[in-house]
Amino acid sequence: MSRYVNLTYRNKNNELDNNNFRIFSLRGCYSIAFFAKTEVAKQFRKWVLDLIEQQMKNSQYHQVSVMQQYYTMQMLANLNLPDADEVPPYVH
Repeated sequence: MSRYVNLTYRNKNNELDNNNFRIFSLRGCYSIAFFAKTEVAKQFRKWVLDLIEQQMKNSQYHQVSVMQQYYTMQMLANLNLPDADEVPPYVH
């Protein structure tokens, strides 16, 4: 989720400088924001979830997923399963 890299760059004085930097993957960035308790992290989490929901609405995966859920519900409805209160509790 993260990696240290040694980069050469120009500093404020326009001189070449060398330093180690920690670079995060997308998962790493989200993990930091997920566990952080700052307002910026909260906004980031909301933005990511909004983005995921938007992508899911526009994707073929979401359309297939909804259809699969519909057919699964139809199939379960036709199985005539007992209600939860009719099933005896599990005993070891």
